[in-house]
Amino acid sequence: MKMLIEIMPERAGHLELTNLPACERQTLPGVISQRACLLYGARWMLAAIRDVVHLIHGPVGCAYYSETVRKKNYRVFSTALGEKEIIFGAGQKLEDAIREAISLRPRPSAVLVYTTCAVGLIGEDVEAICKRVSASLGLPVVPVNCPGFGGVSQGNGHDVAAAALLEHFIGRGPAGPPLENRVNILGEFDVQGDLKEIEQLLQRLGLNIICAVSGRATVENMARAHRAGLNIVHCGRTGRRLAQKMEERFGIPWRKVSFFGLAETVAALQAVAAFFNRPGEAAWVEKEAEAARQRALPYLRRLAGRRVALFFGASRMGGAGLQHRVPVLQPGVRLP
Repeated sequence: MKMLIEIMPERAGHLELTNLPACERQTLPGVISQRACLLYGARWMLAAIRDVVHLIHGPVGCAYYSETVRKKNYRVFSTALGEKEIIFGAGQKLEDAIREAISLRPRPSAVLVYTTCAVGLIGEDVEAICKRVSASLGLPVVPVNCPGFGGVSQGNGHDVAAAALLEHFIGRGPAGPPLENRVNILGEFDVQGDLKEIEQLLQRLGLNIICAVSGRATVENMARAHRAGLNIVHCGRTGRRLAQKMEERFGIPWRKVSFFGLAETVAALQAVAAFFNRPGEAAWVEKEAEAARQRALPYLRRLAGRRVALFFGASRMGGAGLQHRVPVLQPGVRLP
């Protein structure tokens, strides 16, 4: 039996019977595609910043779409634009929404205003409105210019978010020399408790985290992030741009590493230990890795000769991870 599928003519180029989307092409504003948009890419980067108000300036559907990021629900506010605002403008509604959101979420450190397709199409001067309200409230009100049609994937939204953090938050604290034994982690979102495990490993090396963007980012610790001695980039797509700009602006060196899998974690810790010239800690890393291998031997014997498929998020796909042919035995640990 054949199945009839009706496709809107405007969507024909974005839908394939193989379920593969038409990549690297602009989508139509207001039409849902099979991939995320610029707005969602910005939310992917910024949603976890917990001490700010997140306000979606656009139709309520955009707020509904972007409140869930990496399977976590975050509180967002919306201007809930309708036909009237699209025709006559939504500047006053945005001002009112900012003040109302602050009243519902007392004592925030800042407000992030995300623009959407609708706002981009009507040409709303969101930046001017944010400046005016910021001066009135004595609080940073920061526009995140991320209308969905502005890029062909959510990756472009990562770049918009990184630019907003660099311009308004990172390094805004007092200048000074690097703080001893302090690092930042860029591109780490603490998806399922990952950050706590990474932090404990770094503490074994005698290091403490100033800021993790954005799994544990706040306005205060982002302001001090320029005092770190090293930036550790976990997710390259979301952290590399920040690291490069922070190196240009503040002179902070950076290393791209991965904490997913035993081999990658060992390499990451050894690279960080080498940067801080700590050969003793590097030897401890190898000792712990060998102990983990020994604990895994019973499982490896049972799995010998078997082929296993793994499916997980892109951040876990890098490096030698694709070469492993045994399943994950513990969260965050994959054995060679």
